[in-house]
Amino acid sequence: MGQKKLKLSPVLLDKYDVDESVLGNGSRGSVVHALRKSDGREVAVKIVCKRELNEWSQTAVAREVHVLKTVHHENIVEFVDALEDQRYVYMILEYLRGGDLFTRLQKETAVLSEKTVLTWAYQILEPLQKLHENGIAHRDIKLENFVFATSKDEEKQILKIVDFGLAFWRRPGSAMTASIPCGTVQYCSPEIAAQHKYVPEQADMWGVGVVLYALLARKLPFYDQSRSGTIAKIKQCKLSFEGERWKSVSPDTISLISKLLSKRGADRPSASEALALVDECLSGAPLSDIEDDESNESRSMELPSHTRIPVDPEPSRQCQGMHSSSGSDISPDPIGNSHKRRRSSSDPFTSLLSGILMASKRREQETDVESLSGSDDVDEDEDVDEADEQELPGFVDGLCEAYTCI
Repeated sequence: MGQKKLKLSPVLLDKYDVDESVLGNGSRGSVVHALRKSDGREVAVKIVCKRELNEWSQTAVAREVHVLKTVHHENIVEFVDALEDQRYVYMILEYLRGGDLFTRLQKETAVLSEKTVLTWAYQILEPLQKLHENGIAHRDIKLENFVFATSKDEEKQILKIVDFGLAFWRRPGSAMTASIPCGTVQYCSPEIAAQHKYVPEQADMWGVGVVLYALLARKLPFYDQSRSGTIAKIKQCKLSFEGERWKSVSPDTISLISKLLSKRGADRPSASEALALVDECLSGAPLSDIEDDESNESRSMELPSHTRIPVDPEPSRQCQGMHSSSGSDISPDPIGNSHKRRRSSSDPFTSLLSGILMASKRREQETDVESLSGSDDVDEDEDVDEADEQELPGFVDGLCEAYTCI
């Protein structure tokens, strides 16, 4: 299947030199690499077809833009700009060149050192602390949503959290809990798996525990080949630290992960408390920073496919929407190609959204155009109306204004 060719508007091209190749495709948009003409800065551009934005997906755009424009941290992907014409919304974000944690772990032939994992834990927890202090929970914490801004060969590795399409933003005086399950099945907390109300920040901390467990063990803590089996194991919450790998992990780090994966949300540490626990782990017994590339355990893992929990406004269908698929561990090789195929459909714009949040109706003039997520090629000879080339500053701003009033 060839890469999709895009016919882009001067609204974007006047400000950015855009690569012809597409970095990735989602169900509602494509991602391209570009250079800002004013200073040569590398950026990633998400191109979203406005005609494909229903009320729920409008909310996803509003969530992501509003969170990124409001909360700034060195470990949160930077929002650069938002442009639009009659057909498309162009979200310009910081370009992250290093790949996500999932891909990094998949490609590694060595077991990551405990010191490396704890160092990354800092960069996972610090932006969450900032978000949680502002009443924001991510609600889709997983390996794929932490992306390196640095290449693997750089001495200092910088991780950034991405994908805020499912973010929860607590309004002053509003309830502490949420009721609509969302996220990714293998990373969902017991209360979400049980379809109970949950505190979003506590669900985030469970996700951090799953991520740290996976980084150290190269497998997920709760997994079954059937979706119902995975959900059952999460609800039972029987955590195992058996095996050769865990014999070389310090008791303090095992305790940290155990606390993060507490069955009761109230028993999990907050992001600030978890950061203090990471400090204790790093300041305790000396930790090896050598990655073991001789371990047989490090070469024989298989990767689980991660599947979103579709958010459905009809509660009776929510449980049916929790899917899973085969595989249990993380491998450097065997299922790499299938992961890439799955990744193309798990771009941040593919999140299925909560029906209880409603953004304003889109104001676009409906035209019969082909979605960016349709066939591989767009007709390069297709005429573009002058109206399509005009910047429309109100659509994204309108969505964000409506979102803040919900």
